Amino acid sequence: MVLWNEARAMCLNANGAKEFLQGYLTCNTNNITADSNLPFALCDIKGRVLDNVWSTQREDQVFLIVHRSTLSLVRKHLAPYLNFSQCSADDADYSISLQKSETGSKPGLFGYEIASLSLFDSLEEAGKEDVSEAIRELLISKAVPFIEERASGKYLPQVLKMQETGGLDFEKGCYLGQEIIARVQLKGRTKKSLEKFSWERDVEPPAVGQKYSLSGQNGEIVMVGRTLALWITNARG
Repeated sequence: MVLWNEARAMCLNANGAKEFLQGYLTCNTNNITADSNLPFALCDIKGRVLDNVWSTQREDQVFLIVHRSTLSLVRKHLAPYLNFSQCSADDADYSISLQKSETGSKPGLFGYEIASLSLFDSLEEAGKEDVSEAIRELLISKAVPFIEERASGKYLPQVLKMQETGGLDFEKGCYLGQEIIARVQLKGRTKKSLEKFSWERDVEPPAVGQKYSLSGQNGEIVMVGRTLALWITNARG
């Protein structure tokens, strides 16, 4: 097994977890199962993505896999609503251990599958191989954003092209930010969009959240790899 140290998981307990999350995630939470890695976005009331990536289930527990820099932000955002729900959230951080898929790529994880979700233990993690860089490269190559704190709360899910990666369900009903997201969808396009770009290895790479210019085009950095990055810039077409 290998470790995905750039990610952490938040655990919600009890049978009411899916029903609770239905009002806050952009995916249809009825489709969260142990056999799926369901993409989602968690948005604020203005429809801006606070966090995203995948959700999964283990017995009666639902796990939201997010960037480790945003885990406390997700907890803080959901805490007031959890007080009036039938489920609860663990205060603990969960580590994600992965293994190479023997049956081909599962949706979203590109050749990896979740081997275990366990309570964070820094000593135990120190002994595992960390594949965070490899996963980041895969995500960037597929133009799948993995939102960290410096990019949180800035972009609509359509700007991040989440409708193309399965993270948006327009038939599921209401959720926080849904009215604005639906209105943008009716317009058919956004002025800004997520795009890939590259730079030479001997050039200093950009940083997430940084304003950046390249060949006369301006944008803001969302993810950075070795020579590829994702940024928000003027939509094509």
